[in-house]
Amino acid sequence: MSMANKCILVDLWWNEVLQEQAVCRLFRIGQERNVQFVKLVIKDTIDEYMLDMQQEKTVEINNTIGDDVLKQRNTIRELMRMFGYGRKGHGFRVVPDGFEEDSSAEEIDYDSDDDD
Repeated sequence: MSMANKCILVDLWWNEVLQEQAVCRLFRIGQERNVQFVKLVIKDTIDEYMLDMQQEKTVEINNTIGDDVLKQRNTIRELMRMFGYGRKGHGFRVVPDGFEEDSSAEEIDYDSDDDD
């Protein structure tokens, strides 16, 4: 799709994200033309059912892990304090992938008010 600026979707996907990926490809770096996206849905067919299902799924996902919901979740510091790791001298270690017992890990003290 190196020259495309129009996407006509005639077969809805179960996963709306895949459709969004096709649209995003039209907005690639360097796109200078207007972009058009057309979704064909035939009344009283499975297309309508699929469209409704996609919209319901999108609402559920946004209500679970959408940006507004994630902003309200606890920070790492709050979680560590909640589980007792925020007291003086009770830091924890950040253990990278492939950690071996004889190697060192960074000790973090979440008692301070530094950024997460």
